Amino acid sequence: MIRLLLKWIAALLYVLFIVFLVGLVVFRTHGFEGALIVAQGRSEHWVARPHEKDSLFSFAYRSLPAELIGFDNPRAVLNLLGKEESFDAEPLPFSLHLEKTEVLEKRTDTYILEVTYPGKQLRLEADIGLTVEIPEGVLKVQAQEPWAGLVRGSEGRPMAAIAFQDTEGNWHPQVFASADESLHPLPGVMALLRRFPDESAARSAFPEKNEFDREMRWGIREGGRIHWFNSLAPGTGLTRSDGVEFTLVDSIASRRGETTHLVVEKKTGAGSSREKIPANRPSEGQDILFERHDNDIVFLMHAWSDGRAWVAPYVSGKKQPETLLREGGSLDVRLDGQRKLCLRMDHVLLNAVPVPEFKDGVKALVLETPKGVLRLREGMSRPVQETRVAYRRQPQPPPVRYTLRAVFGGEEPPLEFTLQPQDKIRIGDWQFFHDRENVHAATIAVLSARHTPGTAALYGALILLGLSSAGMLFARFVMRKKAFRATQEPENLEGWERVSKMTPDILGRGDDTESG
Repeated sequence: MIRLLLKWIAALLYVLFIVFLVGLVVFRTHGFEGALIVAQGRSEHWVARPHEKDSLFSFAYRSLPAELIGFDNPRAVLNLLGKEESFDAEPLPFSLHLEKTEVLEKRTDTYILEVTYPGKQLRLEADIGLTVEIPEGVLKVQAQEPWAGLVRGSEGRPMAAIAFQDTEGNWHPQVFASADESLHPLPGVMALLRRFPDESAARSAFPEKNEFDREMRWGIREGGRIHWFNSLAPGTGLTRSDGVEFTLVDSIASRRGETTHLVVEKKTGAGSSREKIPANRPSEGQDILFERHDNDIVFLMHAWSDGRAWVAPYVSGKKQPETLLREGGSLDVRLDGQRKLCLRMDHVLLNAVPVPEFKDGVKALVLETPKGVLRLREGMSRPVQETRVAYRRQPQPPPVRYTLRAVFGGEEPPLEFTLQPQDKIRIGDWQFFHDRENVHAATIAVLSARHTPGTAALYGALILLGLSSAGMLFARFVMRKKAFRATQEPENLEGWERVSKMTPDILGRGDDTESG
């Protein structure tokens, strides 16, 4: 009985192995998994993935360039799937049209600080106050702020993006210094950028005494611009396009000889009038300006190439040693007592176009490093000796609900359905569900698509076939054995004699063939 049972189990395992092997071959040849990418209001009927070398037994189109596949919206597919050299692809027996997209939740982006040094790579959320130990010392996140900076442009001019930390320790917003135009970022502070042909000329051009102790200029508004005059000589002026004539008549000085006011004559068709303009305050009509700057601290910046400049500070007219500042470097100027003023060099370009900050625009990370304060723009990486730091924005994919329509041509009516983030929808042999990493989900749907050969009815039939095979094997090995025993040993043995009793009589008669 045990031997019979073992034979039956072995035969059953053999049948199941053959069924499994056939199913595996069918699945490998007809199964496919890829992505269907469709933009809002568009349709797509191709499922694709970058070419896989181990898909030798697949019946899908293999190793095709994108031009030969014929995507319905190739721009969206190539932007998200990547510009690979070749793709594996399989067409759907229908087209999927993206009717509507509903964003269920808006998620804020996260910002990542990447720190890489020999033997270590860290990816941390760039929270304010975060500290990271590196071989050179400690990194500390000081602030996250809107980015404004310089970009290279053929029509640009020499510029530097700089920022100042006042004597109270507060950092002020970044400002742009243009070549040969004085900049006044803080009261009593002036910065001036000048361009030179080479480093030697840049370093040797610093005067021993400050030439910019005091600056004065006056101007006239016309529309969105200001006409500036650096001369305070009487008679200076102009006539605007509206016919109004402005002429500088006189200047008024204090007892110490400092010019505090200007007197300007204004002539119109109705007559003329004189206005007294105070320093650093606009006139009553807001159309005449008088600027006077007493520069206690002056920074002269001499640039000759991108990314660096020699900087010399002047305090109360006296020159301090010049310093070579590269982008990200800073220079501290000691004042009286414990006070100090810090200049940070963020960017230097000889052909620059300024980019102001925008709401919800590019961000910058202010990072305190062993080499000084570093300002990292999104996507930028900088070295800190052997350590490299990078600041990156990591968009968070929004959860969305899609309304799609499957179009089968003229064979059957279209099928419209909604696809929630957690849903899986099956249409024929194809199953679709959300790609959770799609950061463009609000405008472009990326659906993971899986082709599974056969339907539920087919797999049910296979199960029934297996059960039937098991039943036939059972009948083959068990029922047949019982029938064989029934023919060999009948239940009614009356009138039968055993063979052992008849044997002597048979031997005594001998063989008829030999005796004959």
